Amino acid sequence: MGVRRIVLGVVLGLVLAGCGEGARTNAELSAAVRDHIAANPVGERPFADFTDWEWDRLYLFDLTEVDGDRIDEITGSSVSPGWVSGGGLFVYFKDDEVVRSEVVDHGGYCSGIYTRAAVVSSQFSCWLRDPAFARFER
Repeated sequence: MGVRRIVLGVVLGLVLAGCGEGARTNAELSAAVRDHIAANPVGERPFADFTDWEWDRLYLFDLTEVDGDRIDEITGSSVSPGWVSGGGLFVYFKDDEVVRSEVVDHGGYCSGIYTRAAVVSSQFSCWLRDPAFARFER
């Protein structure tokens, strides 16, 4: 168990070390969500449990449905990941400032704005559900 924790710590450190501008792939978050859904086919877990940074809103974009210019327009920031063949772009805000953006590859995305009340569940086609969910204006 100790070696596994060390490896996970190194991976997490490498992911967090890449906290520069622009989006990056977060394989650890993708794997954690995928593992939770596989192990809990009827259970829910707060999405905030999967993150270890401060945020109050999440803008989620299905990258098969929106282009980079529209992403930057909606967020008011240059966070577009450039060319990506799919996945979801997660843009986290805290007090109206972008604090992190990343591409997550576990599919089934419903583009829109989520809050910290969002939960992960396999019972929903989008796997992420939030009672305060809001779609982006067209």
